[in-house]
Amino acid sequence: MAKLSLDLSSDLEEELKILFKRSAQEVFHEMSKQELNSKSYFNLTEATQWLGISYNTLGMWISDYDLPVVRIAGKKFISKESLISFMQDHEK
Repeated sequence: MAKLSLDLSSDLEEELKILFKRSAQEVFHEMSKQELNSKSYFNLTEATQWLGISYNTLGMWISDYDLPVVRIAGKKFISKESLISFMQDHEK
């Protein structure tokens, strides 16, 4: 395997570290979005992220507008299909 050795100024080295860190963060963020979009059911936190709303808003929609929630062993889930239907029903 080939090796590459470079003498970098401390400023350039720091800039490269920042660049690599940002690139890794962007890749991680994109992978997280893709994973979220591939799910059929969300926990409540994931549902708020997918919709771009606060946890309190989601709670209000559940209690005031009867947004359907699946409860299993004390955990709550909402289907993506239910969220899409709910949003479409409230379009004006």
